[in-house]
Amino acid sequence: MASERTTPTTTTAAPHEAETGGRARAFHPGLEGLRGLAVAAVLFFHGGFSWAQGGFLGVSTFFTLSGFLITSLLLAEREQKGSIGFRTFWTRRARRLLPAALAAIALACAFTAIAGDALQKQRLLGDVLACLAYVANWRFLFSGQSYAALFGRPSALLHYWSLAIEEQFYLLFPLLCGVVLVVMRGRRRALASVLGVLLAASLAVVWWGHRTHDAIYFGTETRGAEILVGALLGVAVSGRTLQRLADRRDRVGASIGAVGAVGLAATVACWALVPQQADWLYRGGFVLYAVGTATVVMAGIVGVGPVRRVLGTRPLRLLGLVSYGVYLYHWPIFLWLSPQITGLTATELFVPRVALTLAVAAASFVWLEQPVRRRQPLFGVKPLWIVGPAMVTLALVGLLITTTAPAPPIDFAAEQRELNSLSTSTVRARDGSKPPVLSVFGDSTAVTLGLGLGRVLIDRSAAQVIPGGAQLGCALVQAPASLRGGQTLPLNPRCHWTAWKPYLARHPDIVVVLYGPWDTAPTEMPGSTTFRTLGDPVYDAYVQKQMVAAVDVFAANGADVVWLTSPDIGPQAAQDDNVTLSDLVSPGRIDKLDRIIRTLPRLRPGKVQVVDLATWYASAKLDDRSMRPDGLHFTAQSAVQISEQWLATAVMHAYYENRSAHHTTTTTTPR
Repeated sequence: MASERTTPTTTTAAPHEAETGGRARAFHPGLEGLRGLAVAAVLFFHGGFSWAQGGFLGVSTFFTLSGFLITSLLLAEREQKGSIGFRTFWTRRARRLLPAALAAIALACAFTAIAGDALQKQRLLGDVLACLAYVANWRFLFSGQSYAALFGRPSALLHYWSLAIEEQFYLLFPLLCGVVLVVMRGRRRALASVLGVLLAASLAVVWWGHRTHDAIYFGTETRGAEILVGALLGVAVSGRTLQRLADRRDRVGASIGAVGAVGLAATVACWALVPQQADWLYRGGFVLYAVGTATVVMAGIVGVGPVRRVLGTRPLRLLGLVSYGVYLYHWPIFLWLSPQITGLTATELFVPRVALTLAVAAASFVWLEQPVRRRQPLFGVKPLWIVGPAMVTLALVGLLITTTAPAPPIDFAAEQRELNSLSTSTVRARDGSKPPVLSVFGDSTAVTLGLGLGRVLIDRSAAQVIPGGAQLGCALVQAPASLRGGQTLPLNPRCHWTAWKPYLARHPDIVVVLYGPWDTAPTEMPGSTTFRTLGDPVYDAYVQKQMVAAVDVFAANGADVVWLTSPDIGPQAAQDDNVTLSDLVSPGRIDKLDRIIRTLPRLRPGKVQVVDLATWYASAKLDDRSMRPDGLHFTAQSAVQISEQWLATAVMHAYYENRSAHHTTTTTTPR
C-alpha cells in the first residue's frame, strides 16, 4: 500500500522525466539506466516486498537527477544563445509531461468510478483539480489523506504529489536562473551561492521548523533540497566541463567511477533497508541520500567505471525511456489489480501488475507522448487544441463522480471537526441546572466513538461536550518510537501529554479516555533499543505506569476519569490495504491492554472508573462488519447506536458514582 504518514504518513515515490535534448541523451546512456533502476525500485516498493521497503527513495533519485539535467540544459542554452527562452522551455515541458499526465488522470478517474470506495470517490474532484494545478503535494498534506489511507484505500492520484513538486520547480527555477545570471553577468559562482543559500534554508526548516514527517515528506520547501543538490551539481559540471567529464578515461575518471560505485551500492542498500519512517531521513537524511545520488550521476556520465556499464545496459535504458509513463500508470493499475479486488496475493499479482503497466506505458510513449513531442496531430487535431478541453473534461468527470458518491462509512477529518464543534450546542438539564462538562481523550477510536457519545449526551441534556485531546493516530504511551506496519514511527509531538494542556485548561468535569490500537504496537521504551509488546512484564508495567500518570494529570485538573476498554480488533482490519495495522491485529493484544486498564481503579481509587466497553460489546452480539467496517472504528451511526443502548448511561453512572463515593474502587461492567 502507499502510506502517506498517511501518515506521517503512508506515501508514493515517483520518477519524473527531465528533457535534455536528443544530443545530450545520446551522450549519457547511464542516466537513462538510472531512471530505469529507480523506477524498478518504486515498483518493488509498491509491490509490498519487504526487501524493497526503501524503494520509495526512488523519488529522491529522480528529484536530484531532474535538478541536474534541467540546470545543465538551462546553462547550456544561455551559453549558446546568450539568454534563456522561458516560453520555449515551458512549452517543451508541457509537451513532454502533459499528455501522459492527463491520460493517467483519466485512468485514475476510471478506476475510482468503477472500483473505488466511497471516500476515494468523495475526494476525487479535489484530487483531480490539485493534480491539474500541480499542487497535489499540498492537497494530500492538508486534506489528511495520509492518515485516512491507514484504514482505507488511498487516492488513485496520490502519486502526483511528487510530480507537483517537480512542476513547481520547472515553473520557478528558470526564472531564478535567468534573474541571477543577468544580474551577476553570467557568473555561475553567484548562481551556485544562491542555490547554496536556498539549500541551507531548506535544511534549517527541516532541523528547526518542528515539522511533522508528513509535512517534511510532502513539502516543496523541504523536498526541494534534493532538487537543489542536483542543480548545484549541474552548475559545477555543465557545459564544456560536462563534455570533458564524459570523455575522461584517465585516473581521475576512474576515481569518479569508483566513488559512484560506492554511491550506487549505498543507494541500493537504502532501497532494501531504510523504512519510510526512519527518523534520520526527516532530519537531513533525504539531502544526504541526494548527495549519494549525485555521485552516481557523475559516475553515470564519466567514460570509465562499472556504474556507466551497469546503468547503460539495454534493459535498464529501455525501462528508463518509459519510466515517466511507468510511474504515472502503475499506481492506479496496482490499486485496480489489488488482492482485495482479485482475491490473489500481492506476490501473485506483481508480475501481472508490472506487465500491464509496461504495456500501457509503452503504448502511451509510442502513440501519445512521442507524437506530441514531435508536434504531430492527434486524431487529426493539433495537440495544443486538445489540452484545454481535456482538462475541463477531467474536471467535469471528477465532479460527476464526487457529487454522486455515497457517503463514506468513516470520514476521520470530518468526524474530528464535528467532535470539536459539539461545544457550540447549548445544553441545560430539565431542571434548568447546568450539566457536567465532558471531554474525550484518546486516538482515532475515541474520535469516532466520542462523536456518537457526545451527540447522545447532548440530546439527553446529560452533559455539555467540549473539545478534548482525541487525536488521529496518537498513542497514550509516551515512548521514543513504535513499530507499525514494519515502519519505525517516532512519537508525534502533537501526541505528547503537553498537547492536553489547552483542553484541560477549560476544566472538564468528566474526561472519557479511549486508547487502544496504537498502544498494542511493538514499542521502544526510553533508554532501550529493544521493541517490546504487550504480554512482556516489563512493557506491561511501563504501560500501567503511563496510564496511572495520565489519570493523575487529568485528576490534577479537577476531572473525574472514565476509562473505556477497547473491543478486540475485527478480522476485517487485516485487509490488504490495511498493512499499517499488521502489527496491531495479533490475537489477544487488545485483551492484554484491557487487563491493564481494569487495574486502574485499584491503583487510583476515587479518581478513575472503568467502563468495560469490550465485555459489553462482545456480549451484545452485534454485526461487527456493519458496526466497524474496518474492524476498528465505529461509524457515526453505530457509535450513536451503542451510546443509546448502553454507553451513555454507563459513562454518566460511572461519573456520578465516582463523585458520590471517591473512596470506592469500582469497575462498571455490562448489565
